[in-house]
Amino acid sequence: MIDLFDRKVAMGGEPIALAPSELGVLTILASSAGHVATFGRILAGLGRPNSTSGRRALRASVFRLRRRIERDPRRPDLLLTEAGVGYRLAAEAEGEVSPAPPTPRRKGNEDYSA
Repeated sequence: MIDLFDRKVAMGGEPIALAPSELGVLTILASSAGHVATFGRILAGLGRPNSTSGRRALRASVFRLRRRIERDPRRPDLLLTEAGVGYRLAAEAEGEVSPAPPTPRRKGNEDYSA
């Protein structure tokens, strides 16, 4: 749960303390969950230059953020890297399989054709 108004984050009802840069990254990614945010867009949103040092700082923020929000930071399933492009926050329902629609039942020998 991300409360952008109060700038608070919680997982499973437990509050998570984030540094301002981590909260900034998470806020930018959450604003378009499921879509890739480029390095340049994230850095611009944080008010940092799109430079080698800016990307290094972004990488460090993402590393620390993953340690706080991922079950296994080495195998993230929430904060995903899009190689050479940027980062993406997984959509809430990503990875869930939707149930198959129910199949019509046949009674006796009746033929149901649509």
